[in-house]
Amino acid sequence: MRASPQNLLRLAVVTAALAAPGLAPATALACDFYRTAEGRMEIFDLPITGSGLAIAVLPEGSSACIVETRTDHSGNSWDRIDFYMHENVRYSAAGWLKADAAGAASNQAPGEAATDAMAATPAVAAPTDSGGSKEAFFASSWALQPDNSSLTFLSTKKGNVTEVHRFNAISGEISPDGSATVTIDLESVQTGVDIRDVRMRFLLFQVDTYEQATITAKIDPASVAAVWDNMKLTTELPFTLNLHGVEKELMIPVTISRLGQNLVSVASAEPFIVNAADFALEGGIAQLSEAVGNIGISAAVPVDFDLTFAASQGS
Repeated sequence: MRASPQNLLRLAVVTAALAAPGLAPATALACDFYRTAEGRMEIFDLPITGSGLAIAVLPEGSSACIVETRTDHSGNSWDRIDFYMHENVRYSAAGWLKADAAGAASNQAPGEAATDAMAATPAVAAPTDSGGSKEAFFASSWALQPDNSSLTFLSTKKGNVTEVHRFNAISGEISPDGSATVTIDLESVQTGVDIRDVRMRFLLFQVDTYEQATITAKIDPASVAAVWDNMKLTTELPFTLNLHGVEKELMIPVTISRLGQNLVSVASAEPFIVNAADFALEGGIAQLSEAVGNIGISAAVPVDFDLTFAASQGS
């Protein structure tokens, strides 16, 4: 399976344990506070008595969302993070930071245990309004930021060979009344193999007839109001997928995160399955299979997205 470093990092941090053994239990809170890294800090998967496996690095100047703090049996405090912001971009990073550590100390590569002493990092209280009002937040129009968004899907062939693919051209908006539209340029599909890109465009998606797929939804602002106070909300939302000339209603679990007064993300809480037969794509899959020696290709396709929206100017 070919995957970019970003995808590999995401897979690593998402699968990291969130309830580390050896830690006293505590009640998790949604962004209890934000913590600013004055230097590079290592993110650990299972912090036990001051050590563990570093799975990623928190860049200097990042603001990490701390959702809970725990103390291990040796008296060391650890902060669990859910995501961090760096240069106005949100990154998923489920893991643990040593609570009394600051980023300036460690230059070790990810995967090495951090043992060096680190200076204290100040904790910054999470804002409740991020510089604006709740009313203004929900009255905004939102435009999708394609450079900070991703829409990926998996294909499985020969029963157990899975590969990650993506669409490079997506656009979208959310209006103040909750009407949301995301448009996918099917010709922008990228699989990592040029000839396979061409086959998917013309044999599977038939872009000469169906250039785009669209996802539409109507989000009830009242149903997501809790995202203002909690900064994050996981819920199920109804979506309509229009693909290959067929429309189908889907219920998708999503996580909505308020990243500031002018920035939100909407991400799939877990991959959802698109069945090729539901969108008259089984013939295209058969042609793809025939083109590569009649190998088996699964018609059940897991899809994942992480979309960032910015408040439109003047909204």
